[in-house]
Amino acid sequence: MAVLEAMISGLPVIASNIRGLVDCLINGVTGYMFNPLDIDGFAYGIKKLAMDNMLRIKMGQNSSETTGKYALDNVLSKLREIYQCCSCENF
Repeated sequence: MAVLEAMISGLPVIASNIRGLVDCLINGVTGYMFNPLDIDGFAYGIKKLAMDNMLRIKMGQNSSETTGKYALDNVLSKLREIYQCCSCENF
């Protein structure tokens, strides 16, 4: 959840490419993902974002835009849609 909260807040993310995170992050667009033991990769991502203000801003904007589908209103709407589609009368 912390990664989604950061993204919704408009921050680029540097994270491990592990289950769950690969579903919401877009490598090179919303931040960077690296193998958990890739120390050089993490260092590269941190340095790249620290040195490039425009990239940091753009990735932050991308993060905020791509996480809209995880916003509570959207999730509740999708759940309503699923429940209405799959009501008991369809079984």
